Amino acid sequence: MKTVVPNVSLIIPVYNVEQYLPKCLESIAAQTLKGFEVILVDDGSTDHSLEILRGFARRFPNTCVIHQENGGVSKARNAGIQAARGEYIAFMDSDDYIAPLYLQRLYESAKKYRADMVCCSYYRYNAVTHELRPAQFRKAPGIYTPKEMIRALILDMGIKGFIWNKLWRRTLFTEHHITFPTMCFEDISVCQRGFYFSNRIAVIGDPLYFYVQHKDSAIGALNIKKLNDYLRALADLRGFLELQRDFPPYRAVYRLHSLFVAITTCYLTLVAQKNAKNLSGLGRNFKEIIHMTRACGKKSFEPLDDITKYPDVIFDKKCQHYGLEDSSIE
Repeated sequence: MKTVVPNVSLIIPVYNVEQYLPKCLESIAAQTLKGFEVILVDDGSTDHSLEILRGFARRFPNTCVIHQENGGVSKARNAGIQAARGEYIAFMDSDDYIAPLYLQRLYESAKKYRADMVCCSYYRYNAVTHELRPAQFRKAPGIYTPKEMIRALILDMGIKGFIWNKLWRRTLFTEHHITFPTMCFEDISVCQRGFYFSNRIAVIGDPLYFYVQHKDSAIGALNIKKLNDYLRALADLRGFLELQRDFPPYRAVYRLHSLFVAITTCYLTLVAQKNAKNLSGLGRNFKEIIHMTRACGKKSFEPLDDITKYPDVIFDKKCQHYGLEDSSIE
């Protein structure tokens, strides 16, 4: 029976990544921290991923393999959180890898500074060009308050809404009922809540995580669903703070971010529709994006307690709103 509480629970969702798993798992096996557990959640893989995970678990007894029907990365992470026993939780994507000191440096910093969260810098590795470069991590090492980190998160400067370069006290999830919503950009929602409910957040400058990019440009993978989720994440940044009755201190930075999101989403919508070789309804999409982002910054705002309930804004190339015909749009 497992009676010793692990220092850290490392959670990795896995789906059809057999070609990347060996390097990922090798980096986990090389960790210098003692007393951590690995939770590998296979999300219904149809390749040899599950077989590889079970082989790893046979060699490393601190590993738990969960196999479930395909439900997406959010459901896989939520399953990992439910199974986690560690004092802290760390996340990792199954096609990335980590430095040997990754868990040790994060955990030691958490204990040293009595921090509920610890953030580190990271590298970007281009799997096409094999270029490795450090990220532009502008947040100086130190101890920060929740308000400072949320302001940086909203501005998308200094700190990013990634979950995998951070260590989280497990009780942030269990006591505040934080879960991953089933959508893209779900990590922004989770990071905001983690920061908000933390007492102290530590930032260390060490680049300890290797984020692997498999395509020359992420723009080529854009679609209307992802862009609608991007706008949903903007609404949730405001909505969560409204539900906490704590939005006024962030109003100025939020309005600035809303302008950035409006410009970015309009441009990316243009790119997505050009890639689909159909610009029908582009003007209408621009209008709705601007209307939505302005509404998010107004004094009156109706928050929702479920991020996925914020409505879609952008129509797809067939002038459909996720299957709902709208023949009035040209």
